Formats: sequence, C-alpha cells, structure tokens
Amino acid sequence: MGVGDGLRGRVPATTRKGSGPVGAYAAAIGHIVRNGAYAGVPERRGLTGEAVTKSETDPPGLPGPRN
Repeated sequence: MGVGDGLRGRVPATTRKGSGPVGAYAAAIGHIVRNGAYAGVPERRGLTGEAVTKSETDPPGLPGPRN
C-alpha cells in the first residue's frame, strides 16, 4: 500500500502487534500470494504496482510512532 511520495509500506492486512492471530494471518496471506489468488485483488483496484510478493510479519518501510 502506498503511503505517500517516497514512502512505501507493504501492508495488505493489519492486526494488533502481538495479537494471537498474527501467525495465522501471515500464513493465509502467504498461501494466497503463492497460489495466485491474491494477484487479482490489487489488479481489480488498479494497484498492481502496490502488490506484495510475499507474506512478512512487521515488514520494514513505515516510520514508527511519533512521540
């Protein structure tokens, strides 16, 4: 998902950090990326350049919270 000029965050799904389903979400997203089902989602919205290519938990790219 694009988040502004020059800043890219790879975020197809979010959940609260440290919550129980994080591993299950990552596995499910990884599965649909590998089997090709995910490709249609950003394509339908004209966002193919924003598509993720693998499932990652807590990927780099977004700045942390401001104090």
